[in-house]
Amino acid sequence: MTAEHQDPPAQTGPALEALQQEIERIRQIADPDLRGREVGRLQSYLQEAVTDLSGIRRGAIDDLKAQGVIPAEMARSWGISRARLSTLAGHGPGPERGLFVSTPRPGATLTIATVRRRAARSQPAAPMLARDAVAKIDRLLSGMGMTTAKEVITATGWLDLNRDVAVLASPRASPLIAQAVTADPAIKWRRDGDGRWILVDVTSGEEFRSGFDDEPHSASASRVCYAHLGRIRRPDGAGGWLYVGGMHEPGTAGAVDFLVGHVELLWEKTRRHQWSTIVRVETSTDGAAILSAELAVPIHIYGRR
Repeated sequence: MTAEHQDPPAQTGPALEALQQEIERIRQIADPDLRGREVGRLQSYLQEAVTDLSGIRRGAIDDLKAQGVIPAEMARSWGISRARLSTLAGHGPGPERGLFVSTPRPGATLTIATVRRRAARSQPAAPMLARDAVAKIDRLLSGMGMTTAKEVITATGWLDLNRDVAVLASPRASPLIAQAVTADPAIKWRRDGDGRWILVDVTSGEEFRSGFDDEPHSASASRVCYAHLGRIRRPDGAGGWLYVGGMHEPGTAGAVDFLVGHVELLWEKTRRHQWSTIVRVETSTDGAAILSAELAVPIHIYGRR
């Protein structure tokens, strides 16, 4: 950033010329009903563009702050007052959308891939937890101006991970998922001598086991499950996909709670990098109620996407 602000040259590139031509075309429409409808169509498009630009500007402010640039320097460089900069910083969707999609703009779609759950004796609340977890991500992204699509992972089916997708499933759900999560260099899934899945923090060597693999000690006791949370390298190497995988459904549901409740924290720490961590989830004995969700290990950051 330069010490003194200089106004950028006026831009009259092809995009603005095309916009001016479109405005003039609408002006010349003889039918007033059609002219009014065309104005509405263009205004809707421009309003979406303004929202998108506001989000880009918020991202620029966020990035400059991370570089140590103080607000006074930003305001001077952009030719605005500090009060105006403060106002702009609160307008438009935040850059946290980048946690979910590669190009964070209004209307972007995240596909949520889940496993079809059936109630089991040991986890009767599993189907309800899965539906609630998807609904929470839906609401979060809707508030960010984005949409979601849904897919079901089959045991032997194929899932395209080379796109904006969030997978809510453990490796036991699909051989494809079990293979895909091996791309995470920091957190690994392994089986113990009894064939039960465990999570391992490679850096510390610490292992984590789910309380849902054992019978509860009493009807009133809470249980603990763990989940793998992060943005993992895509098979094509062009970015990452979001992974939320619990050892059991309560672990996945609790990790979604943590994700939704700590979006700003996760973005502040990870930004545009690939990353992963392990979430500790405490639940009621039957797993139906999530009592708490917190980090069990530090957030590991490794690849830029």
